[in-house]
Amino acid sequence: AEVKMVCETLLPGLGHFEYLLVVVGLVYLGKVLLVIVWSLACGFRAHFWSRLWDKRLVETYGKWAVVTGCTDGIGKEYAKELAKRGMNIVLISRSLDKLQKVSDEIVQEYKVQTEIVQKNFLDGRPIYEDIRKRLQDKEIGILER
Repeated sequence: AEVKMVCETLLPGLGHFEYLLVVVGLVYLGKVLLVIVWSLACGFRAHFWSRLWDKRLVETYGKWAVVTGCTDGIGKEYAKELAKRGMNIVLISRSLDKLQKVSDEIVQEYKVQTEIVQKNFLDGRPIYEDIRKRLQDKEIGILER
C-alpha cells in the first residue's frame, strides 16, 4: 500500500501492471545494490582490514605451524607468511635439497625456528607414524596442506 502511494505520487497515471513492473524493478535494484555493497565490504575486509589488524598468531594458535608441499608455490608463500608473523615452521616435502633451501631462507629472513621433514605422501600410511613422532613435542597450532 505504501509503495503504491509512493508510486502514485512520483509516477502518476500508471496502471496496475506498470506499478508491478516498478516494484519488481525496485526489488531488483535493491538486490544489485546489496550485492555491490557486500562485494565492497568483502574486498575491504580482505585487502585493507587484514593489513590493519595485526594478528598475533603465536598467542592465538601456538608456536608451531606445519606446512606441507612447502618447497615452492603457494605452500612456500604460506610458510613465509606464517614465519613473518612469528611462528616456527615444520616444513614437510619430498626434496631434501629444496627443504633445506627454504628452511635456510626462512630462518635467515624471519629469525624463527624451522624443522624439516622429508616425506613423500605417496608412500602412504607408514610415513604418518614417523611424522607424528617428530611433531609430538611441539605446540602445533596451524596445519597447512
